[in-house]
Amino acid sequence: MDYKNIMKKALILVLFLKATNIFSQTTIEVNFLGGYLYTTPYSCWFENGFVEPKLIMWLGEHEQISVIGFYDTYDNTYDNINYSSGEMKVRVGDKEGWMSTTYPSEMLRNVTRIYKGDSLLKPKPNEAMSPIDSDIEWNYRNNGLPKIEAEKNIDKKIALLEILKKDYPSKSSKIDDLIKEAKSHKQIRIPLTQHGNTRSLKAKINNTLSFDFILDTGADNVLVAPDVFITFYKAGLITDKDIKGKQNFNIADGTTVQGLKFILKEIQIDDIVLNNVEASVITGGADYDMLLGGSVFEKLGKISIDYKNSELIIEK
Repeated sequence: MDYKNIMKKALILVLFLKATNIFSQTTIEVNFLGGYLYTTPYSCWFENGFVEPKLIMWLGEHEQISVIGFYDTYDNTYDNINYSSGEMKVRVGDKEGWMSTTYPSEMLRNVTRIYKGDSLLKPKPNEAMSPIDSDIEWNYRNNGLPKIEAEKNIDKKIALLEILKKDYPSKSSKIDDLIKEAKSHKQIRIPLTQHGNTRSLKAKINNTLSFDFILDTGADNVLVAPDVFITFYKAGLITDKDIKGKQNFNIADGTTVQGLKFILKEIQIDDIVLNNVEASVITGGADYDMLLGGSVFEKLGKISIDYKNSELIIEK
């Protein structure tokens, strides 16, 4: 006796007994897996223009459901029994919704099948995704926003998000969060001028004049040329109150020279304004380069140099 075939037939018979006159009333019991009832089709809501599914209730095993229709997403076979998986439009008491489920295909043989474009798969007005929602979801699913979020140039990324915000005003709050996050990782790139092995940039001091400063990571603070210091002092842009005392400097040839330590009220680099920056001037009559050193770098935060493009990178 072929016990295996007998058991298979018995299983199919049990599954049929779970159906309560399925061919006429399309009423069945929830299978042993149970399932969630959602407002819209859980696995295919977006492509059919529905709003995102919301949970209605949990349906336990043996609970009676009236099947309105079944949208078959894929079929499979297990132990020679064909199964259909998809979205089932059902009614439970006074509630109507969708279940993602799997049943033996034979049990669903006379259940109304739902196909792409059918009225059952078209959202009602209160279930339909708005054009703006549809477009922004399309952006997410088709690498629109992911491409923007992957953009390494922070300024370009912010500019693209600002454009997106204008196009989708209903999503402005969400896009604002993305802009805020992008700004927290903002990089400011300042062009450098190369002079042999050194690089310099323009910086304005005390909101008056701009000068070329050589980047010197080994310097403790800003070094201002004597003639610039004297000019600012005579103009009242550096006062006695700003001068903090004398200071000795060890220069490259090994000699020690004397200078003054003072405070620059303001240094502006690109759009970045730094206040109360420690600076020095060597008072020996010799001509020294203007240097940007540690007192500026500490206030700028994390910096690096892109030698290939000759740019100072500041991460805010």
